[in-house]
Amino acid sequence: MGEYSNAALTGKDINNYSNLPVTVSYSDLDINYIAGQWTGEGNINADPLFIALDPLCHLSESSPCRDTGIISMQIPLFDYDGDSRPDPVFTLVDMRADEYYEIPVAPLALYPIEVGYDFFKANWQKSLLAQGYYLDVAIDENFNTILPAYNSFDVGNDTILLVENLEPGLVYYYRIRAYNEWGVSPNSNIIPVLSVGIIEGVNTISGLKIHTYPNPFSSSMAIKFELIEPGNLSIKIFNHLDQQIESIDQGNYQSGKQHYVWDASGLSSGIYFVQVIVRQEMVTQKIIKAR
Repeated sequence: MGEYSNAALTGKDINNYSNLPVTVSYSDLDINYIAGQWTGEGNINADPLFIALDPLCHLSESSPCRDTGIISMQIPLFDYDGDSRPDPVFTLVDMRADEYYEIPVAPLALYPIEVGYDFFKANWQKSLLAQGYYLDVAIDENFNTILPAYNSFDVGNDTILLVENLEPGLVYYYRIRAYNEWGVSPNSNIIPVLSVGIIEGVNTISGLKIHTYPNPFSSSMAIKFELIEPGNLSIKIFNHLDQQIESIDQGNYQSGKQHYVWDASGLSSGIYFVQVIVRQEMVTQKIIKAR
C-alpha cells in the first residue's frame, strides 16, 4: 500500500479503533501517523517518485517502491494495468498497486556483415529485455528521408536483416530500436553503409577479376584473383586522393589462384582503392575501411 504524504485535512494516515493491532507492512508511509495499535515490517517513508505528470501514478525507474514489496503476503496477481505481479524479469513485487515494467535498452548496431550490389545485411547486438526490433533505413544520417519499406520495419526477434532492392551508388544509414510489451527503447547508434553498388573489380577488356572480402572491413582484408598466364604482378593501395599509400606485393608470378591478406589496422576509416596490375592489365576496386 502507499500512504506517503497523505493529503487528508484531519486525522492520521491510518486510524485503528479496534482493540486488536492492525498489520501495516511493506508500505510507503510515516509510521508516526498510524493511530491505534499496529504491527508490521518493511515500511519506508520516502517520495515514491511517480512518473511526472502521469495521472495514473505509475512508478518511475528510480522509485524506492520498486522491488521493496513482499510476495508472500496476500496480494493481487495483477496490478491495475493488468500486468502480472511480480514482473517476470526481477521476480520481486513492487509496493502499491502498480508493477514497474522496464522497456529494453537501446541496441548496439553493428556494421553490415555483407554488402552487395543492391543490398546489405544489417546486424546488431541483442538488447536486454527485448522481444523484437524495429529497423529504420534512410539515405541521410538525420533520418529525414527514411525508405518507406524500412520505416520502423518490424524485424521480430532476429538480429540480422537482409535490406534489399536498394539503389546502387547511394550511401545508406540504419538504426535499430528494441521493443517489448511495455514500450520501445531509444534509437541505437547510426551505421553508415557506404559500399552498396560496389561489385568485384573487373577489367572488361582482359577479363582480369579481383575479389576483396570482407568489404567493408575493420582491420584486415583478403584480396583474391587468378592469373591465367604467368607475368609480372603489382598490388598497390591508394587513398581517396589517389595517393599511393602502400605496395602490398610485386614480382613475377606463375599462373593460378593468388591470395593476399592486407593488414590495414594502422589506417583510419574511409574509402581506399586496391589496384592490381598484371602485365599490361590493370583492375581497380573501391574498398571501405570501417571504424
